[in-house]
Amino acid sequence: IRALLGNVYRLGHRNVVVLAADARTFPTGPLFDRVMVDVPCSAQGTLRKRGGHLPHQRKGWEKQITKAQRKILERAIQLTRPGGTLLYVTCTFDPIENEGVLTRVLAEHPEIDVDPIELDLPHARGVTAFGKERYDERMAGAVRIYPHHLDSGGLFLCRLVKAGGGEERSDAGWSPVPSIFPGEELSEAEAEQDEADAERMIAEQFGVTFDDVGAQWLRRGTNLWMHEVPEWPVEAWEPGRWRVVATGLRSVDTAAAVPRPTSDLILALGDRISERVVELTVGEWSELLEAGEVASERPDGRVTLALEGTPIARGFVREGVVRHEVPKGRLRWLRAAVGGRDR
Repeated sequence: IRALLGNVYRLGHRNVVVLAADARTFPTGPLFDRVMVDVPCSAQGTLRKRGGHLPHQRKGWEKQITKAQRKILERAIQLTRPGGTLLYVTCTFDPIENEGVLTRVLAEHPEIDVDPIELDLPHARGVTAFGKERYDERMAGAVRIYPHHLDSGGLFLCRLVKAGGGEERSDAGWSPVPSIFPGEELSEAEAEQDEADAERMIAEQFGVTFDDVGAQWLRRGTNLWMHEVPEWPVEAWEPGRWRVVATGLRSVDTAAAVPRPTSDLILALGDRISERVVELTVGEWSELLEAGEVASERPDGRVTLALEGTPIARGFVREGVVRHEVPKGRLRWLRAAVGGRDR
């Protein structure tokens, strides 16, 4: 989840809801048009970055993992609308975890069929036999990507479709996202005041009118999350061992006297930001990320730090020095990105 959130936040996606749950018991009810089933596996496709060695697995691990893979896929089938699409994905080459799991599930779920994948890049087809094992002939519609195809890791993909879809579509269980997260003890008036304060801060600090952003607020705890999720199934799911981790981007901390923007908000606002922008060269960014500060003649105060016209992170100027407020988890990729550019 940390890796997923890192990518969602880094890329500024505002239409993603992240849920923490056991996929085998993922809450049911509302249905989805598309479900990607990226199951845990033996990860043979990651051998290159592991020095050619996989972790030692205890006895019975293979039986345990294939059972989990089947259960996750079967739950995904339950969650898919008639006429909907599923994508079964692993990063392993083992047919037992790929074609073997799918063959068994297809035999038990006649409502599911394989939709062959065609890719305009080097790849191999799924296998229908391996040693003494024989798999469903439809497995030839799956795709295997080996390291030599793209100078990458390994990947297995099989696209499935669920029968039906001709009948009238049901949107049961989907509802508009509220302005206050379910269960929060906060009045509508308090939430509206916090939103107004945040929008005023965005206008004054960034020169951006929130109405032009095309997003909405979700208040949770002391934070305002900016999102573009029109509907969600959260309120239709029964309580259980699951929780919503994120809805869009955590954008404003309302705990302080003056609402405090996050670096995620800066990435989301992007080139709309027109006020208090400090443009740094690649060399200055490199120095800033390594030393934590760089000289500047800008007036003191909070600023947005930019590279080549793109706002990157929050910062501040004090007594002729610029300091960054890049989250620790983002420093590594930002250093790599800056290091790969000409100075």
